[in-house]
Amino acid sequence: MKKSLSILCATLMALLSSCDKDATNIKLEKVTGTYNGDILASLYMPDYNVEQSNILLNENSEPSLTDDTIRNGKLELYFSNNDEAHFSMKNLSGVKFRIPYILYHYNKEFPEYNYAEIRDIYAEGVLARVYGIVSRIYVNSFVNAKTQADSAAIEERFYKFVELASVLEDTVTFKNIECEPLQMREVGATITSYDYEQNSYYERIRLKPFEFTRKSNISSIIAYIEANYSADLTAEDRTFLASCKEKIVSQGTVSDATGWCLLSYSNYSPRLEMTIDNASGILDVLTTALFGQESEQKQLRFEIDYYGNIDKMDSYELVK
Repeated sequence: MKKSLSILCATLMALLSSCDKDATNIKLEKVTGTYNGDILASLYMPDYNVEQSNILLNENSEPSLTDDTIRNGKLELYFSNNDEAHFSMKNLSGVKFRIPYILYHYNKEFPEYNYAEIRDIYAEGVLARVYGIVSRIYVNSFVNAKTQADSAAIEERFYKFVELASVLEDTVTFKNIECEPLQMREVGATITSYDYEQNSYYERIRLKPFEFTRKSNISSIIAYIEANYSADLTAEDRTFLASCKEKIVSQGTVSDATGWCLLSYSNYSPRLEMTIDNASGILDVLTTALFGQESEQKQLRFEIDYYGNIDKMDSYELVK
């Protein structure tokens, strides 16, 4: 997994700091204030088949479903005198996730080579069922077409839907992601989060309630179906599509977010790795849309990777 290298780097950094012959001469300065740096946000599914499918599709050995980099992210970091720290991420806005879930090829001039299919890893998801409804109507209409012109029009209409629906596009903005205090441990010239019971740099965390807004292209996909296939939809189809629209929430509050966090800090430079494995209203909805009814075996993770430096030298407070 991609986290393994980061854990190794954090561990090596700590060991080198503690083992260096001059490490005792380096004073750790814990600075409370605002830090500036890029934020890598990604969606990840801890499943071997999903990992391999994305590695092959992306051709860059990246197992995550999708990721986005937010430039100039702000992290407010607070230290206390009792070896605790907590953080607040203020502007995690406009995170764009693009997840290709239909593979297709369409050429109007050579229809014999056209094809469209759901990626295997998403075959049980709600979006696959939406695709199945349109695909069923398309096949029936194509078989019953009376002229070549009708067939061409039916196929063109179907592949317009495929093009529109081939990628799930979500843009999410999170407001003020803040965690409960983390237990910290000094290792040489570095201070890092530490779970003493698990003997791990990763700590189990609970986030404070935070607001989010979400814009998804699922609304446009369903609107296209209703506008172009309404006459062929069954009562069951209509009920199912209506339930899909009800679950497209444009804004809300996550009050049950939990996960794991690694926070390390050397003078004026924090490093944050956080995995959120539960966030009702976001992760459960996306999991169901892509993979079907969520379970412990299939549950999306939202991962944040951040490295920053002090934003303004005159806007911090040294914690002694």
